[in-house]
Amino acid sequence: KGFVKIPLVEADALSAIAAAAEAKDLSPDRERANALAARAAGAFAAMDFSCRTFMLDVAVAPLSTAATEGPTPEIRLNAVNALGNIRTGGADALVKALAEGEGDDLKKAAATALGSVLSAMDGTPEQIDALIAAAGGEGDVATAALTALGQVRNLTAEQRVKIFAAHRLQVASGN
Repeated sequence: KGFVKIPLVEADALSAIAAAAEAKDLSPDRERANALAARAAGAFAAMDFSCRTFMLDVAVAPLSTAATEGPTPEIRLNAVNALGNIRTGGADALVKALAEGEGDDLKKAAATALGSVLSAMDGTPEQIDALIAAAGGEGDVATAALTALGQVRNLTAEQRVKIFAAHRLQVASGN
């Protein structure tokens, strides 16, 4: 248990990831495996996928799981960044990381990644509302969420009004 067999079957990969995440003892092998998982997610986060020759949909489910349930903060952060980079799905996992993630760095990355994903595919009202809610806060997470809202391709008129009402620009008087 805990090994992935070839050919790669998504259900087998997910069960191996889940088994690794549930194990509490970090033997040297497990520490190396976590470091490798963090580097792999980091590689996805750094790759240029603009040519779209890769079949990236198969990576979305494992990255989504890693983004919300990864055994280390580094794995969760790299998985969030990877989902934002490949932009083919994972919006629900990013919403969960934005709302429930540990620390502002993860939440800021989740907001940025969610904006990237929703620039490439239509978001659900719940996904967009999560960004609107995060933009209503303060600090770097709110700034990242507001910037991400500028990337969302399917904002409704009602959502735009809600955003503009909450973030009205102050205009200086000419006195």
